[in-house]
Amino acid sequence: MSKVLAITVALMIAAMVLTPALGYTGQSAGNQSYTAISGARVAYSISSGVPAHDLTQEMIASKYSIKAPAVQGSRVPYSFQEGVAMPYSIKLVGVSNALPEGIPANKEAARLGEAKPAENKTVQAPINVTPVAPVEPPKFSIAGVVFDDVEGNGIMEANEVGLANWTVNLEQPAGTVIESATTTLDGKFAFMDLAAGEYIVSEVMQMDWNLIAPADNKIAVTITNASVSDLAFANQMMPAVMPVATENVTALTNATKNTSAK
Repeated sequence: MSKVLAITVALMIAAMVLTPALGYTGQSAGNQSYTAISGARVAYSISSGVPAHDLTQEMIASKYSIKAPAVQGSRVPYSFQEGVAMPYSIKLVGVSNALPEGIPANKEAARLGEAKPAENKTVQAPINVTPVAPVEPPKFSIAGVVFDDVEGNGIMEANEVGLANWTVNLEQPAGTVIESATTTLDGKFAFMDLAAGEYIVSEVMQMDWNLIAPADNKIAVTITNASVSDLAFANQMMPAVMPVATENVTALTNATKNTSAK
């Protein structure tokens, strides 16, 4: 009897220990009797998958705990189809007489992933043309002096000076005056920016002066490739005429009469 009681107690202890592990709940029915009721078993399943990334702990600067679920990715198929180029036109607003210019070009529609061959075009290098400056004809000058020829020899000596404010004319061979110049304090004059050719230079005589040289008061100048600067007009002041005293003339007349009477 004692053995049966001991076995019963052992079985009861074993049932109390193993029941929760087997998914059963032990519920007390009293101080000495128990009832075993089957509970709901937790359902779960395990399947293999492809990681969503290949990130590892070594790739992270700040390493934390990373738990990646086993998510399996899938590829979405896609494709490109040939399309049609959309036509368009341009209209000038407010213009009624416009004419189209240029040559229309028909080009194929480009498709993604297709490279069109480059067109071979010959590009002509620009030609550098150096502009040629117009050649201006050279300019020349005619210069000279008008002076007081005290010696009367037509040559300006060291003791002779120029005559200021005298007018000198520049003429063409036909006698037309094209320019005039006034002598400076030292008697000099000049005509500038003259083209090559034939000219006549003359002075305008002033009162109380006699012309010494040139004889006809004109100097002919021909410019070919150089300026002329040695012209000279020599003038000499007229001598003053002393008036004859009236008393002397009367005395001379009376003396002549008295001599004749004797």
